[in-house]
Amino acid sequence: MEHPSCLGDTLVRTEGLYLCLLDRESPVAGGIRIDEILGPPETSPDDDPTILRLNSHLVGLSREQQLLTWVLLQDGVFKVRCYLAPPAAELAALGMQRARFTGGFATGTLSLPSGDVLVTSLGLMGAELQPAFQVPPGDYEVELYEDREQHSRHNFLREVEDYPPDDGPDWVIVLHPTPA
Repeated sequence: MEHPSCLGDTLVRTEGLYLCLLDRESPVAGGIRIDEILGPPETSPDDDPTILRLNSHLVGLSREQQLLTWVLLQDGVFKVRCYLAPPAAELAALGMQRARFTGGFATGTLSLPSGDVLVTSLGLMGAELQPAFQVPPGDYEVELYEDREQHSRHNFLREVEDYPPDDGPDWVIVLHPTPA
């Protein structure tokens, strides 16, 4: 049986290099115009720091507490589980590795003004998304854990229905409310 701090699981179909965690009311919830961030390509593909510019922009949004992202190597369908302020023993029992957000952050602060938490890939932002989890509105310190074995099994899945029901989670998100 899950601990009361477990908010549940959500399955996420990905498109693109990044998974995103954000609030429904975040200024970027309507989508990020990657073409505007990147501008025109450099004259030589070898000189084009496109991914560096995109990473820099995403790190800036993380510092503004608008969203947190992490990198995927392949698209697929993945299970994300969320915990709200679990006891330390519960985290240890997960047996998962600590992961990092884009920019190398082990933890990040995220503003959740509505408490409606979205988990989506960067390529699908702006689509009509249902909240994956609901928490009390506020600011949260966020930790990310991953199970690489689970994750590798779910690369290249195309549809949510393809995800084996007894597998996962691939990632665990841990939210800790910050003092007001």
